[in-house]
Amino acid sequence: MDRRTFVAGAGALAGTVASSTLMAKNDHHHHHGKSRVWTKAEKNLVSVGESCVSSGKICTSHCIDQLMSGNTKMAECHQSVLNMTEVVQTMVNTIIHGGGSKKSQKALAETCILYCEDCKKSCEVHVKHHKECKDCAESCDECIKACQMYLKA
Repeated sequence: MDRRTFVAGAGALAGTVASSTLMAKNDHHHHHGKSRVWTKAEKNLVSVGESCVSSGKICTSHCIDQLMSGNTKMAECHQSVLNMTEVVQTMVNTIIHGGGSKKSQKALAETCILYCEDCKKSCEVHVKHHKECKDCAESCDECIKACQMYLKA
């Protein structure tokens, strides 16, 4: 190790130690603003939405495998599950981050219902032959119910 590398490393280490020490001495413990209170419908929608996205990703991977092996019947399913996972993930993120007005969040939940219905319809064609499609269709159904519950709250 040359001198320049040693001095640069020592300087970086000293800066890290100094900032850590200052942060440890910081007694600024109060919170600014109000803590967010989650409704039961929000908690449920985030949980069910994350599960739906997870099932959708597994279904997407399966669709790709099927398409690569020449099964072009999976193309519509693949497209609808890609769209569904993007919309549902956006809704989940918006609720988690508290972004937008309640009106905007509810409009997004209504949109999720439409995309989940489309995905469920595409997956149902394949449920007898592909477990991944069955799981995705069931997750979409649960997400639709969670969105409806959220809209009524």
